[in-house]
Amino acid sequence: MNFESGNPATSGTRGPLKISLVFDEVVSARTAENSIKRIASNLQYNLHSFAFHELDPPEPGVTAARNVSDSDILMVAVRDHRALPKHMRFWLGLCLSLRKGDQAGLLVALIVNAAEAAKPASSLPDYLKALAPIGGMAFLLHEHGDQRVSIANEAKPARRQLSGPL
Repeated sequence: MNFESGNPATSGTRGPLKISLVFDEVVSARTAENSIKRIASNLQYNLHSFAFHELDPPEPGVTAARNVSDSDILMVAVRDHRALPKHMRFWLGLCLSLRKGDQAGLLVALIVNAAEAAKPASSLPDYLKALAPIGGMAFLLHEHGDQRVSIANEAKPARRQLSGPL
């Protein structure tokens, strides 16, 4: 787990943005951190980072989900379009279901080697886009390898409840 502070705040009354980053590999994390520094260069923010393997054991994973659930921005940084590990699908569902009903936010998918990887039939961006409304979040896709960015759910989406037991 890694906690960093961003640049000094610009004028405003709101506290710093809470940005949470979950990642599969160190390269994905570094790419995401560089993107965050560029995008939020004039904002004050706190960055919380977690490797996928840190979220696998039940107790630390549940604690992290509680801590991350109130993030303004949740970024999932991965090497390619492959499906998330089972524990990460569970963790994301838990994290998003713990969000408060009136809390706006953004779920960002950063795919580091998008141009090099073959896209499987079941796409990770499609999965995350479908998951975002559970937490009342908008969705942003950034495919780093080909520099494409697309935004979905631009208006605040209606919250959906997870079906089935967690």
